[in-house]
Amino acid sequence: MKRICSVLLLIVIAVFSAPSAGFAASVPSLDDAVVYHISENDYRSGDCVLTACNYMIRRAAIMRKSHLWSTITNAKLRKSATVGGNSSSVKNAYYFTHDGIRYTIGSGSLTGDNANEKKAVLASLLNKYRYGIVVYGSNAASSGSHAVLAVSMKNNTVYAADAAFNTGEENAGIQKWNNTIMKSISKCTKFWCITEVSGGSDSAESGNAKSTLRISGIRAPEALKKGSGFSIKGIVESNYPLRTVTVMVKDKNGKTMISKQAKPEGWSYDLTRLDPYIKFGSLDNGTYKYIVKAEDAKKSKTLYKTAFSVNTKAKSTLKIVSASVPGDKLEKGKAFSVKGIVKSNYRILSVKASITSSSDSSGKALYKSSAEPESKSYNINKFDSELKFSKLKKGKYVYKVSAKDDKKSKILIRKTFTVK
Repeated sequence: MKRICSVLLLIVIAVFSAPSAGFAASVPSLDDAVVYHISENDYRSGDCVLTACNYMIRRAAIMRKSHLWSTITNAKLRKSATVGGNSSSVKNAYYFTHDGIRYTIGSGSLTGDNANEKKAVLASLLNKYRYGIVVYGSNAASSGSHAVLAVSMKNNTVYAADAAFNTGEENAGIQKWNNTIMKSISKCTKFWCITEVSGGSDSAESGNAKSTLRISGIRAPEALKKGSGFSIKGIVESNYPLRTVTVMVKDKNGKTMISKQAKPEGWSYDLTRLDPYIKFGSLDNGTYKYIVKAEDAKKSKTLYKTAFSVNTKAKSTLKIVSASVPGDKLEKGKAFSVKGIVKSNYRILSVKASITSSSDSSGKALYKSSAEPESKSYNINKFDSELKFSKLKKGKYVYKVSAKDDKKSKILIRKTFTVK
């Protein structure tokens, strides 16, 4: 009888000790707070980036229907993700394999000059990388440097999971950005995300995906005065980790005059980091080519190539691009949007825009606006609210835009139109 009771007791213990079908072995909703929670002994001081990456990979595992998502721990991830394999300093790029699935993680710069611009960039990233974005900034939180996992954005509100509220006994799950310990998103400068997943059924992120190696926001010289500098700009990015990014200047015979290469490791790179090494002021008079090349894990490519000149007395390139011009006829009461970017290789001292009546011999402007940019580029859409095309009565008018740089003055647009 005692033996029978012992057997029954062991069965009872086994049943109640086995993992519940609704716990670790299940695949929860991505909104479930349990996804964004780790035990206190799995967290070290300074593990905010590592923990946020943990949450991000868990989301990917759940989307892949992995029943072992809860066994992704900081301890396991630390070996692959951190410098030396046993620290809290997360690498810019690394691989992590779990349950037969390999995750490729890369990093990049969160660009933008203010909170709204950074939110716009983050919204674009979240739209592209559905597993979430680990967002980091020095002095970005009430505790100093910190990182959280941003998972979505609704009505301009960022939702994120923060290890500060999801460790040990605390388990807040996903919260509004303002409820985490992060301060303004304007303090955030860097991010990590999953750039590729190998294994499983997501063909859009398979290792056979085509490289999207590209450049955006490029700024290149056109005509330079000998001895003058020029600041390069542009973001190189790809869906694969970047191996090299090279900026060079060649003369008309193809000889390399200036060259600098970076090895980013992440999948995004800001060319301004190479700007101190590309010294345009060292070039003699002549014609040159400015070239940007890059290589990722899949291919190498020349992303940008343009010719420019260096001259002791370089001519002004004062012009307007992407400009909007009213048609010959404009319907009375109809608005017209002022658009265009004034550019020059010299400093732009003034930009003026006006609407005058062609029947008024005095040339007095009905509406006008002006600016003193003191820069080499100016967007005239800032004049839009002051040039009231919709207020014009029936008649004939002249729309004019002019500018002056350190070298010359020029009328950039002169358009006669009729309001009917």
